[in-house]
Amino acid sequence: MKRKYLFYSFLFVFVLITSGLLAFIRHTSFVDGTKSSFSIVEVNSTNFIDIQKIAQPDFKNITKGRHGGIFVLKNNSQKQVYFADKQIQNFALSPSLQQIVFSYDPNENDELRENELTLMILDLTSQKTKKIFHSTNPFWDVRSDLHWLGDSTIIFLRNCGTSCQGITLLNVQTGKTINATLSYMTLSDRPAYTHFEDWFGNHHEVNNFVENIDTETVKGKSYLLFNMRTDEGEKDRQEKFVFTESDLILES
Repeated sequence: MKRKYLFYSFLFVFVLITSGLLAFIRHTSFVDGTKSSFSIVEVNSTNFIDIQKIAQPDFKNITKGRHGGIFVLKNNSQKQVYFADKQIQNFALSPSLQQIVFSYDPNENDELRENELTLMILDLTSQKTKKIFHSTNPFWDVRSDLHWLGDSTIIFLRNCGTSCQGITLLNVQTGKTINATLSYMTLSDRPAYTHFEDWFGNHHEVNNFVENIDTETVKGKSYLLFNMRTDEGEKDRQEKFVFTESDLILES
C-alpha cells in the first residue's frame, strides 16, 4: 500500500512538472513569435521605409542625416531607411545606377551583443540583396563612408595605427578585400608628405597629408581622389589617381 502511495505521488509530481514545462515552452514560443512578427518599419510607415521598397528613381534622393541615419526625400517629406528593421548607417549608389551598397548593424536590436557591421549589395533590377562583408570590429575596420571605385569595387578607410590609415578595396562580386596604406611622414629634412602603398604594390609620394578620400567616374574612367591638407591643418589641393582594376596611376 505504501509503495502504491509513493508511486502515485511520484507520478503526480512528474505530471505537474511536465505540464509546467510545456506551458513555459508554449509561452516562450508565443513571445518569440510575437517579437519576430513585430516590425518597427511596418507600424510606423509614415517615418520609416525598408530599402527594398524604395522606387528606383528615388535612390537619387537619398541623403545622410545631420545626426546620422540615412533618409530618402520625396514630396517635401523624408523617411528614414531601414533594412530588416535595422537602421542603415551608410549608403552609396553605383556609377551605373544599378546597384546600392549599404551597411547596418545586425545586432542593433540586441542589447546583449556587441556592435557589428554588415555590408550588403542591393541589385536595383532584381531587388535581390547579397552580403559582401562583415566585421565584428567595425570601429577599427570601417572608418569612413563607402565609395564606389568603378562598378565592381568599393573602398573605405580603416584604422591602421599611429600616423597611418588603411584603405580597403572590396570586390562586390567575390567579397575579396585588399588593404592599402597611407603613412603620414614628418621629417626634419623635408616638408610633410604622405607615402601611399596601393593595392597593387605600387608606392606613391604626395606632399602634405590626406584629409579624406573620395571617388568619381568621368567618361567611363574611375578615379580615386585624395583631398589634401597641410601639416598646419589648412585645406590643400586634390590628388587624382586613375583606377584600372589592375593598376593605380597618379595623374600629373
